[in-house]
Amino acid sequence: MYICGEDGRGIYYAGTNATYRMIRFIDNIVDTYGNGISIGGGGQTVIGGGESADTMVSSLSNNGTEIMYIGNDGDVNIFPNL
Repeated sequence: MYICGEDGRGIYYAGTNATYRMIRFIDNIVDTYGNGISIGGGGQTVIGGGESADTMVSSLSNNGTEIMYIGNDGDVNIFPNL
């Protein structure tokens, strides 16, 4: 993993077959309400709380499918429009 400051800042991961930007920082040039972040490198994305991320990764195939998995040891709550 390394951080790159050119061609759009972000955090890259050098995998076995390719290197991709995994985390991209999005500069808000309009106002002061905060900057953004984009997470993903073209393949599967796993988000988990507690040990669930490790559990999901160990049970999934490790391929380039563009699927997102979200899990947690407890409830998963989404609160829109706050």
